[in-house]
Amino acid sequence: MVEYLRRVLLHNALLASYARDAMVRVERADLPALATIRQALEEALGLRFEGEKGAHFFRSTLIQTLFYGVFSAWVL
Repeated sequence: MVEYLRRVLLHNALLASYARDAMVRVERADLPALATIRQALEEALGLRFEGEKGAHFFRSTLIQTLFYGVFSAWVL
């Protein structure tokens, strides 16, 4: 109920709310496919996401990129 009220009151920030939900889901889930995406991104960018902070940064970057793409498609 609290989350519903927060979304209603922050209607303009609805996409951000969904992005936060997605981040929580990705943080909690064991998704083997993310390892493939992570490896490809590391190889493409020439960097490594190491440790817990690196893993969090990777997941955060992934969610931001996906939702930015959704928002851009919606605007266009």
